[in-house]
Amino acid sequence: MLLSTGKADVNAKDKEGTNSLMAAAARGHLECIKALLQTKGVEVNAQNTDGHTALMFAYNGKNQVETLWERYAQFITDAEMEKGEGEDGSADKKDVDDGGTGPLIQEALTNHTTLVDLLLRAGADTIEG
Repeated sequence: MLLSTGKADVNAKDKEGTNSLMAAAARGHLECIKALLQTKGVEVNAQNTDGHTALMFAYNGKNQVETLWERYAQFITDAEMEKGEGEDGSADKKDVDDGGTGPLIQEALTNHTTLVDLLLRAGADTIEG
């Protein structure tokens, strides 16, 4: 991995000021976040041109998943059941929680919650700047 060589600038930003940590947080890439947070010199509280941090991106991603779930709950649950999520190709009704949340949405919500927790433990600033 490029990070382990020490030749990658983990704090490099695009024209909007978004760095790798922010991009990974926005997309819910937990393994990328873990790798970036273990890299010496990563700026956990860096802000893009709009003043957003990786923590804000991770939290916003969680909210987007929840909003999508609220709007398309039955459609997503039906699609999961139709597609089949089990090993034998069939989804199991027991995988859907009491609120009707299926495995796909459960995983999306869990990953973003984990990202927020990981960023907070790495020292992300919770006060908007």
